[in-house]
Amino acid sequence: MEAFMQWLLANSVKGAVLALAILLVQFVFTKHIPLKWKYFMWMLLAVRLAMPPLFESEASFFNIKALWSNDNREKTLVIPVAETPALSNAVSRAKPPIAVSGKKPPIAVSGKTYSLSEIIFRVWSAGALALLFWIVFKNCRFLALVRREKPVLENHWLALLESCKEELGIYTPVQMLETSCVKSPALMGFIRPRFLLPRRIFESMTENELRMVFLHELIHLKRGDVIVNWLISFIQALHWFNPLVWLGFGMMREQREQVCDEAVISFMGPEENKVYGKAIVKLLEFSPDISAVKGMTCILEDRKQIERRMKMIKGFRKTSGKAVVYALVLFSVTGFLFLSEAKEKEKENAAKKELNDSALQRRLKSIVLGPLEFQNVSLSGVLYYLNDKAKQLDPEKKGVNFVVSSELFKQSPLVNLNVENMPLGEIIKYVCRIAGVKYRIEPYAVVIVAQKDKEGFQKKVENITEVNNKEKASAAKKELNDSALQKKLKSIIVRLNVEDAPLPTVLEVLREEAKQSDPEKKGINIVLLNPELRKQVVTIRLENIPLREVFKYIAMATGTKCRIESNAVVFEK
Repeated sequence: MEAFMQWLLANSVKGAVLALAILLVQFVFTKHIPLKWKYFMWMLLAVRLAMPPLFESEASFFNIKALWSNDNREKTLVIPVAETPALSNAVSRAKPPIAVSGKKPPIAVSGKTYSLSEIIFRVWSAGALALLFWIVFKNCRFLALVRREKPVLENHWLALLESCKEELGIYTPVQMLETSCVKSPALMGFIRPRFLLPRRIFESMTENELRMVFLHELIHLKRGDVIVNWLISFIQALHWFNPLVWLGFGMMREQREQVCDEAVISFMGPEENKVYGKAIVKLLEFSPDISAVKGMTCILEDRKQIERRMKMIKGFRKTSGKAVVYALVLFSVTGFLFLSEAKEKEKENAAKKELNDSALQRRLKSIVLGPLEFQNVSLSGVLYYLNDKAKQLDPEKKGVNFVVSSELFKQSPLVNLNVENMPLGEIIKYVCRIAGVKYRIEPYAVVIVAQKDKEGFQKKVENITEVNNKEKASAAKKELNDSALQKKLKSIIVRLNVEDAPLPTVLEVLREEAKQSDPEKKGINIVLLNPELRKQVVTIRLENIPLREVFKYIAMATGTKCRIESNAVVFEK
């Protein structure tokens, strides 16, 4: 449901932009574009509204980030890490957080709760089904009335109709009916087409005028306009909420009639344009009330269009080859710009941003704290306090994991900050900026390092990323080749809270934890390749994260490299 609504709304917005672009192009180049190509341009709108994302282009209009992506967020989601003792009395006048904003609450209707997406879907469905029902009902009722009518059997008029069909190269049987159900000549159906004529039309018009009327409707049949009419009616029902779609398809129907007028005059000869214009006026006088039914073409669909059609008929001129080339270029450029999708690179960036927006990142955005005032508080103390408050306000009570490099923990820079009603993620950003440290938000923790460690730390991160990327070559291959150890490291969830603890001791604790959690009671092998690593100390606080991620953060905090091999987890310098 959500995927369908996203596609529908995205196409509707893009269709609205295309409709405005077509209106602008036709306004600016109105004298240079032949009528036929103006009509074809509205076909692009129908395609845009109904098409799935098929092909991408860097030249697509929808690459404009300001319109189609929300890329204004800061990209420097930093790496903080920290674990510290309880916040000292130096945090003065610290008040409790103001609010926590989580997911949008459901909306209650008649005792039942619905999400916003469900309400939007239900409203859209009601409108679309109502419009589709009305179109089908009106056509079915009209068809039932038409079936009661007897076909025209006069040989003279049947011969005229067959003559017109032969001239246009049409071999489909067409039934001609004289009925009071229509006020203007119309064509109905595309499998078994019926040519509908109002009563007494044979007495009111000359044979030459009727021949032009026949040609007009038969040209509709030859071009498949009845099928097109049904398709755009269905698309219009899907996008019933978009006024620009109604405007665009209204213009399309008007220009379709003008194209047929132009085709009739071209077939009859330019000298017949006055006779054809008089025939249209006579039909208008003959049928003062016009009410076209969706799903069929009518020579007089709207009285308001007649004036524009008469001006076109009066000033008819044959289309030059130069105008066709000009129109073809405009048509091609418009179609290429507006039917192509944004380049996958842009969409991938947006999708990755959304997918990689981990639970931790969402938590940092949703938890709002303040007012807070820190005066000469150590960075570790501030982070400990923020973690404690985040845990209190987090509905899942998971809090925030901070990982701090050993070098930074020894420096313990001081923080002075006064904020009110600010998301936790923004508070962390300003705290790190004041303390002169760098931070980055990982999937499970906020990692913090000193400025001078930035280059070395980045290399460590790249090394770890390289190892992870090699392990993630492809989903299928990964599933087949993932060792038992790797699967075990992903499945075991642990909690770790240590301060200035020797690295071997920490790893031994994790080894025992893994052994207890392992159904086979085999545990894991951990190897320290360098003797110097036994002198490393670890200060880290992590809660409820996979053991594999724990090893990664330990490597970051101690300045070591962690490599997961087939039978052991290896730490080295």
